[in-house]
Parts: sequence; C-alpha cells; structure tokens
Amino acid sequence: MALSEAQTFGFSENVQALFQKARKDLEAGGLDVDGILAGLTKAHDDAKRANAVQEEKKREAREATEAFTALKRVLYRATSSALDMAIGAVGKGTIAASNFRKLRSDIERDAQADDAAATTVQPNPVVHT
Repeated sequence: MALSEAQTFGFSENVQALFQKARKDLEAGGLDVDGILAGLTKAHDDAKRANAVQEEKKREAREATEAFTALKRVLYRATSSALDMAIGAVGKGTIAASNFRKLRSDIERDAQADDAAATTVQPNPVVHT
C-alpha cells in the first residue's frame, strides 16, 4: 500500500462521507449503505487504534534506545577507566601495559573498520561509448 497514514485515513473519511451524502442513489442501486458504512467505520476505528499502539511502541523504542545508549556510554567509560588504572598499576612503560593498551586499540580499530564498511561507496564505472 503506497498511501501514507494521513492519505489512507482521509480516503476512508471521504468515502464514508460520500456514502452518507449519496445514500439514496446508492440504496437505489442496491447497496446496503448502513452495512457498508458499519464495515468501513469498524475498519477505520481498528486502524486508528492500531496506529495509536504503534506510535506508543515507537515512542517506547526511542526511549529504550536513549536509555541503552546512555548506559552503554557509562559502561565504556568505566571499562576504559579500569583499563587505565590497570596500565598505571603495572607501569606505563612495561610490556604488560603495552598488552593492556592493545585491548583498547583492537576494539577501536574494529569499530573504525565497521564504520568504514558501513560508509563505503562503490564508484560507478565509466562507460565509454
């Protein structure tokens, strides 16, 4: 269905109004106007309720994402600080400290690789005619 939410609800309202205004002609043509309107009204109301639920779920998902992102940031900072303390405890110039620092650089390198892969743009080949 290519219609937007507003277009679909507007379409529904317009058709229902048409059935109200043209009731006599439609009934003369053999249509059960009340039955059709009842079905359209039910479908319209069901869709409105489902849309309200969807909008609430989207709001909840945004809030959950914001909460997770903040906690993920706290986790990274705490972990990075703990690693800094470990490096300081063994001495910055030691082999152990070098190995400890590798933990951070490996994860940062992996993150950069993921970012680069996500943003890689393939050039369009030049076609000579």
